[in-house]
Amino acid sequence: MGRWRRPGGGLEESKSAGMALASGPARLALARPGQLGLGGCGAPKRGAYEWGVRSTRKPEPPPLDRVYEIPGLEPITYAGKMHFVPWLARPVFPPWDRGWTHPRFRQPPPVHEHPLYKDRTCHTFHQRCRLLEGVKQALWLTKTKLIEGLPDKVLSLVDDPRNHIENQDERVLNVISHARLWHSTEDVPKRKTYCPVIVDSLIQLCKSQILKHPALARRICAKNSRVSTTWNRESILLQVDGISGTRLNAKDPLPPIASREEVEATKNHVLETFYPISPTIGLQESNVYDEKDDTGFQEGYPYPYPHTLYLLEAANIRPLRFQPDQLRAKMILFAFGNALAQARLLYGVRVRGRPLSCLTLLRKEGCREGILARQRNFRHFHSPCRDELPSAGACFVPAFYNDAKVLEQPVVVQSVGTDGRVFHFLVLQLNTTDLASSEGIKNLVWVDSDQLLYQHFWCLPVIKKKVVVEPVGPVDFQPETFKKFLALYLHGAV
Repeated sequence: MGRWRRPGGGLEESKSAGMALASGPARLALARPGQLGLGGCGAPKRGAYEWGVRSTRKPEPPPLDRVYEIPGLEPITYAGKMHFVPWLARPVFPPWDRGWTHPRFRQPPPVHEHPLYKDRTCHTFHQRCRLLEGVKQALWLTKTKLIEGLPDKVLSLVDDPRNHIENQDERVLNVISHARLWHSTEDVPKRKTYCPVIVDSLIQLCKSQILKHPALARRICAKNSRVSTTWNRESILLQVDGISGTRLNAKDPLPPIASREEVEATKNHVLETFYPISPTIGLQESNVYDEKDDTGFQEGYPYPYPHTLYLLEAANIRPLRFQPDQLRAKMILFAFGNALAQARLLYGVRVRGRPLSCLTLLRKEGCREGILARQRNFRHFHSPCRDELPSAGACFVPAFYNDAKVLEQPVVVQSVGTDGRVFHFLVLQLNTTDLASSEGIKNLVWVDSDQLLYQHFWCLPVIKKKVVVEPVGPVDFQPETFKKFLALYLHGAV
């Protein structure tokens, strides 16, 4: 291999050898291979920032400012000089107190000092929780048996033409166009804009039947209603606490769906498990909670009975949306929570495993029929001895809550979930509050899922070669979906 020496000194490869040194450090390393520490093989030493990939290690954090205390000696600091002096110790100042509490810098007390802190962990389901196993997990948590399809009582209202609205299909199409096209000034409205408008407009359309069915006037809609209730499932403490969407309340409760024989037949039903997945996956664990049964309304509210819950899935961002199975699980749990809170309000609860007294005290005089007709005004009085009960003008009747925690008069709550296009319908009947064991009578739920109101809505026309291929409006409208929506609204009033 030919070599030649430059006038300035140093060897350099000839062009015939085919090696050209491009960098100064590499040329210097090759000229002095003995200093590389690699046995003099001639390989260039790779510097950290000379060439190649730079290091991704973050710089070390600066050392903490510490004041070393020596017993018997007082450190001399530059606190009195009001400026930094390098040869003096850094002073330690007490935390600054502004004299008032700023909400941004407020220091919360320790968790164990909270008045609602408890040693036992509670698993809470709220409006943002997503159950991994969906409906299967919700059925196990609520001790419920699933029945596909709506009950026959509701389907009979669907097929009855006397319950239909005049020009029903045309008015429903106007509702869809109003929410997706006319209500918003955007070219393509977002889901959070049109979804509440569709549900509110459909409810308003159902209210137009008041003249035909006067019992519909005994109802009222409450938005952002809150519910809270707690129960034990095996060795797990569970709670439903959160906003249950728009709630339709009524002065009269819904009649039971299943007969006594059908309720007794649920004893043979075996709840499906999903081992090895924990049944509490997806629930929020907390030691700060309040064990209470709150229906969201004060005592004496004229519309105490829950009728139908309307849950919306209006998230614009796809990762934040509930999957259809998760939305149905949310519907089951919130319907169950409202039914359980209402049942305990009417029939009482157990305290520390002991059944409460089966006497109901009405604080105003009245006949037995009047008492049974006004169960919402019942006030429960519990006493271990009948002699302790007041007798001044009081009237006692047996409560509908026995020692076996099986309700003689089941509580029925309906629910509708939608994203503005796909609807899910649900009817839940609470038969028992004995939820600790998987044996015995189960609750019942009827679910009719994935009902399309329309397939797609064109907010802008599709034009090809100056020809309107797809006009503005809904595609593949399904009138049967609104008939089921209307039947759930009319249930209990027809």
